Amino acid sequence: MSNPGGPSARWLFKPRTVKVLTAPKSAPCTVRTYQRGEDWAEKVAAELAHLAGVPAALVELATLDGARGSMSRDLQPPGWGMHGGGVLIEAVDERYQPRTDVDKRANRVGHNLDNVERVLNGASGPPETAYSDWAAFDVFAGFLAFDAWIANTDRHEDNWQVLHGPNGELQLAPSFDHGSALGSGLMDEKRAALLTDGDVRRWCARGSAHRFEGMGSTTLVDLARAALERTSSPARAYWLAQLASVGRDACHALVESVPEMSASARTFVIDLLAVNQERICS
Repeated sequence: MSNPGGPSARWLFKPRTVKVLTAPKSAPCTVRTYQRGEDWAEKVAAELAHLAGVPAALVELATLDGARGSMSRDLQPPGWGMHGGGVLIEAVDERYQPRTDVDKRANRVGHNLDNVERVLNGASGPPETAYSDWAAFDVFAGFLAFDAWIANTDRHEDNWQVLHGPNGELQLAPSFDHGSALGSGLMDEKRAALLTDGDVRRWCARGSAHRFEGMGSTTLVDLARAALERTSSPARAYWLAQLASVGRDACHALVESVPEMSASARTFVIDLLAVNQERICS
């Protein structure tokens, strides 16, 4: 297979996660596993970002040594540096403690909108995109609105990064790592039950911004609204219009075009997107 981005392009491969289920008491020696859908979630999210105009990493489905997964194109231009949000927040908030093998809390102290806005002050949007002259936080708020739409609960402080150019440029990197979105970790039996019982809306409402300090009970939609309220009025109106512009037919066609998805996963994702779009734009 040729390199999709040319011979110099670099890609990161991520295999699908295999989960081992707890054995039932009636058969304690039985081992059951299932594969999460991070691969198709990454691909669908990347294509949804394109439809909504959200700058995001290019993603392709891939297989490596027999393992199925996805590959994401490197976002770091040659000659540029790139630093995660955690490093930037640590420089401005002495309370911040990075995640370690001992302290694995999802909610890192210091990862909040105040600090994100603080470290992005003076930076601009992703290079070589339509947002390169935007204020970086105005684009970041768009990322959070996109997260709310696709039910991405994994926007921790190292799942956004800032690029440092050779001439001192500071620019937000495009969005990346959406493998936990779109209910990718659900089993098909759970998706089918949610669809049958009409509980997709209730499931969406449980999606929380637990990766941000003190927001374990805050919904992704409320976090997005809070971020958009901090942006310029044109940026706020723009992102809401962008998300509202992606119709159900376009989502359906996209989801149908992506292999590796079960019928229940396709239906669940289409319903999820419609529900969250209405919640964000209402």
